Amino acid sequence: MVRRMFVMLVVVVAFAGILHAAGVDKDNLKEYGTGIIKDYSDMKETDDIEWVWVRPGAHLADYRYVVKSFENLTAIDDDDMDDVFEKYLPKTLTRMGSKEAEAPLLHVESAVYWTQRASSAKRWIPYAGGHLAQAGVGVELVFTDDKGEIVCKIRHSGREGDELEDAAQELVDDVGQFVRGE
Repeated sequence: MVRRMFVMLVVVVAFAGILHAAGVDKDNLKEYGTGIIKDYSDMKETDDIEWVWVRPGAHLADYRYVVKSFENLTAIDDDDMDDVFEKYLPKTLTRMGSKEAEAPLLHVESAVYWTQRASSAKRWIPYAGGHLAQAGVGVELVFTDDKGEIVCKIRHSGREGDELEDAAQELVDDVGQFVRGE
């Protein structure tokens, strides 16, 4: 009887872990909002990017990139942050992608779904204040091929520095490293 309960417990814990890794946290979507991704159900958490889905068999470093659009869906208007996504993201993806002229092309749509300005008042929060006091940005990217089929979806956020531009730059660096090493 004890052995059966132990086996049952192991199965339940394993199944719960699989469920958590297979999709996104619905509470996170409620708290921080959504962007341009229509379906989060197939996305998974990774060590480098919060949630991602890449079409099976696709290697992002094998593609060339064109950033089609950028949209700031938040109430905070910050030209320096916008410049990072409009100017630095295309350069980073070009640098990390294939250099071959015949490499397939991916079209990238990007949108900021969440921003939070730095706040020195949060520094007092025990254990996490230094992190929470930094500027925060959340971005979603959708990569489609020439047929309009989705090849990759990324939802990533982070905090860095005192300006939204700093956090945006950190996110673009993370996405670039993911594209190169995925």
